[in-house]
Amino acid sequence: MTKMEWFYALRKVIWAFLRQYHLETGITAEEAFVLSDRINDALDNFIIQFNVVFTKYRDEVIKSKQAIIDELAVPLIPIFNQIAVLPLIGTLDEARMTTMEDKLLEEIERRNIQKLFIDMSGAILLNSGIFLQIVRIIEGIQLLGCQAVVTGIGAKVARTILDLNESVKSKLTVQSTLQQALLKEPSFITALMAASGKSASFE
Repeated sequence: MTKMEWFYALRKVIWAFLRQYHLETGITAEEAFVLSDRINDALDNFIIQFNVVFTKYRDEVIKSKQAIIDELAVPLIPIFNQIAVLPLIGTLDEARMTTMEDKLLEEIERRNIQKLFIDMSGAILLNSGIFLQIVRIIEGIQLLGCQAVVTGIGAKVARTILDLNESVKSKLTVQSTLQQALLKEPSFITALMAASGKSASFE
């Protein structure tokens, strides 16, 4: 039952009560109509106020859910030493990429990220235009002075990239997997050694 159906049901109950009240108390028809008008006015005012409050509450819930969705759409994970990982998971469409561009650039600036690994091992691209949006985001990242490294490119995404012109492909820094990319990062090895209580040495 919807919220408005509750009020319709309540109004029927009130009219049934007024009829019974009129029969048992012997009030005149005029008095019954006056009383019903007052009750109807009170109920109408209550319904109006309820709709205002309920609409406001519903809008706040929608905004809250949208904020969570937007946050999940850009799962930037800072690791250490101003290095972060952005795992792209699920289907990438134009709306999600637009949201990602706005929020990601803001987060990189706010957190002063200097190097970002964009992992695409779990991403699904709807079309080649989506990858062009990713390249645009990478250009924005570089304009902020942050190095972007793309990892986890699968066969389907690779074929999409092959169809792009050389000027687009030249803007990409690519490594096979996120794990291998991190293991090639000297500061990551140093952090691992420090966490394990060992001194780092590189030959």
